[in-house]
Amino acid sequence: MLNWYRALRLKHRSELKPIRSPTLIVWGKKDPALSPHLATESLNLCDQGKIEWLPGATHWLHHEEPQHVNNALISFLSQ
Repeated sequence: MLNWYRALRLKHRSELKPIRSPTLIVWGKKDPALSPHLATESLNLCDQGKIEWLPGATHWLHHEEPQHVNNALISFLSQ
């Protein structure tokens, strides 16, 4: 994913093919390493995308809020 985020600033969106499969982005709003802007830019490339924001989580949201992450994944994968 890191290379994906790096490429977002280098390529024009018209050069990138849309992601057609359903996509869930789970993102910690307090992430010190990656800007929430990267999540929204990634979502713009998805035909069927959704962001689940975790306001109190950082980069390690699966450790900080495992139940919330698990619930989001189970809900998404059950659809």
